[in-house]
Amino acid sequence: MMPASESYKITLQSQTVTFELRRSNRRSIGFRINSNGLQITAPHTMSLAQIKQAVTEKSPWILRHLSRQQQRNVAQKQAWQQWETHGQLPYLGVNIQVIAQPARTSPQFLGQLFAPTPGDTLMIPCEQEAPLATRTSLVEAWLKAQARVWFDQRLHVFLQRSGSNLHSWRLSNAKTRWGSCSSKKRVNLNWRLIHFERIVIDYVIAHEVAHLRFMHHGPKFWEHLQHLMPDFSLGQTILKDHQPGEMPALLPLSPA
Repeated sequence: MMPASESYKITLQSQTVTFELRRSNRRSIGFRINSNGLQITAPHTMSLAQIKQAVTEKSPWILRHLSRQQQRNVAQKQAWQQWETHGQLPYLGVNIQVIAQPARTSPQFLGQLFAPTPGDTLMIPCEQEAPLATRTSLVEAWLKAQARVWFDQRLHVFLQRSGSNLHSWRLSNAKTRWGSCSSKKRVNLNWRLIHFERIVIDYVIAHEVAHLRFMHHGPKFWEHLQHLMPDFSLGQTILKDHQPGEMPALLPLSPA
């Protein structure tokens, strides 16, 4: 159960910023910015004055990332509006068109399934006037089906490079994590990764495969990840400004 939070306001460079504060047993203060704004987790022993001082000292970072988050929130809203009007969504890094076709009994993709080009079409079996929730459900089911196939293929590639063994893997619907790996060699991969270009998907998969050997982020982990995927930083850079919970099936993927 998440600890209760309290809301406070502080002025940073003439801007009023609201932040949610949670207390925990951690030893240091932690900052996080998502679609809900600035969230801070601080030790029970840290006074509010000390917390506000830490916030003030970190104000350049906070204001910069709050601005980026605001831009993402606007883009997310525009994406939903685009989905409602035009029926487009990102799939493996390119925007494809979604068209309702009542006569169909199952979805059909008109294009190369794992090498799409902009403007390729996904035909879904529903009425053109079908509610947004119906269309979204059909599209998400199709995206998850493709994610299972593509992620499995890429997992085998990186497992072979690593020489590691995997107990099992599954699709995740997590709101805050793109992937995870347990000490029991079980990997979770967020299905929303299927929206991104392949280098981003490869980065997350290679990252979790590296954890099969090193359950930490020490030098040996990064050395092994470099061995698995020499250009992993390209995918890492694209992904760093995105959170799964902020990403419905239509959020534009172009990095800021």
